[in-house]
Amino acid sequence: QFGVTLSVAVALSLLEALTLTPMRCSQFLDVSPRTSRLGRAVEAAFHWSSVVYEKALRVVLAHRWKTIVASIAFFAVTMLLVKELRKEFVPPQDQGILLMRLQTPEGSSLDFTDRKFAEIEKILAARKEVARYFGAIGGFGGGEVNTGMTFVSLKPLKERGVDPVKKRPLTQQEFATVMREVIGKRVEGIKLFIQDLSLSGFSAKRGFPVEFTVLGGDWQTLISTSQKMMEAMKKTGLMTDIDSDYRTGMPELQIFPDRQKALSRGVSVVDINQTINALLGGVVAGKFSKNGHRYDVRLRLIPEDRATVDDIQKLSVRNNRGELVPISEVVHLEEKATLQSISRQDRERAISVFANLAGSTSQALAIEKVQKLATEVLPQGYRIAVSGSAKSFQESFSGLAFALFLGLVVSYMVLASQFNSFIHPVTVLMALPFSISGAFIALWIGGQS
Repeated sequence: QFGVTLSVAVALSLLEALTLTPMRCSQFLDVSPRTSRLGRAVEAAFHWSSVVYEKALRVVLAHRWKTIVASIAFFAVTMLLVKELRKEFVPPQDQGILLMRLQTPEGSSLDFTDRKFAEIEKILAARKEVARYFGAIGGFGGGEVNTGMTFVSLKPLKERGVDPVKKRPLTQQEFATVMREVIGKRVEGIKLFIQDLSLSGFSAKRGFPVEFTVLGGDWQTLISTSQKMMEAMKKTGLMTDIDSDYRTGMPELQIFPDRQKALSRGVSVVDINQTINALLGGVVAGKFSKNGHRYDVRLRLIPEDRATVDDIQKLSVRNNRGELVPISEVVHLEEKATLQSISRQDRERAISVFANLAGSTSQALAIEKVQKLATEVLPQGYRIAVSGSAKSFQESFSGLAFALFLGLVVSYMVLASQFNSFIHPVTVLMALPFSISGAFIALWIGGQS
């Protein structure tokens, strides 16, 4: 959209310069002395500026080499500001919208997640900055019973009230920082991640300012490596809300029949399967009708008798002689964490890691730090691929250098055709670097990126 805007604006400017401007000059340009008070004031201002410029030009031409040296020194000093300026793809905007993601411990029930979510809702409802919020538990894809998310809409800045600490209304980014602290202290046993949606419209993926993917062959190595990367990122203090798309599922109990022991006790594997399935999962023992609807009658153990591993080991199964044999004697149990999904990128197994910036951290500094950590943490054969907003940031900066070079070439060509000279355009373009100096100084004074 930005490129189209610039292109149309330049095209209209060209059309106006070639058609309307010469025609207006031929009809309205008047070089006679101004008669109105405003006209005389403007003429006086132009005359004063030309006199001042002439005096300054005489001094500069009298000290040419000093002027050149001073100009080069000034430009070099302003270039030192580059290290002080924050560099980022898109500056955060106060659009009044935040996305808050809640995660309870693995294995948590939907009811537990709902209770924790209700605590967060009370905090949001009590905040004078919040206009409305919408929450969903379990993930939009379903099955993620230990996750929840809420879209928070803030009131316009002037209607948010004065914060007692800042002595002014909180911006969207400041409100997110306060929520991290308040919810972190008042709601225990959860992980909270807040995403600034104003940064997510110019890139693919999730839209976090720091986003990359760890790629490799072995899944367990990927898991451990990505966790080491996240721990190292936390220690830098440059990033917050550090998370990944790696999710373990609910703990799973795997039951393996011991065929040798089952054979010696006269127990078949089919009977073991049917017993566990009936007592834990339930079997349909009949049906009943009520109000025109038919319902299954499902028979199984009450919840108190099927909640733990010990409850399963207490079960018994009949052998081929009609005797009850404890299941624990013919099976062995293993409890494992399951995976909700295994993601891939470019046909390699991958885990995506993403994070927000802490405070006024430069996005360029954070990405550079992540790449440095990758060389220290990742084992041989594993690598990271910058993605999302971080990738767009790197691509835009590399493209910016080429665009500046191309702009210089085009400017030289236009000036050369105007002056009918190959030398004069060079002298004119020598002033161009100082526009960069002025821009850097303005950004530094304003605290902008």
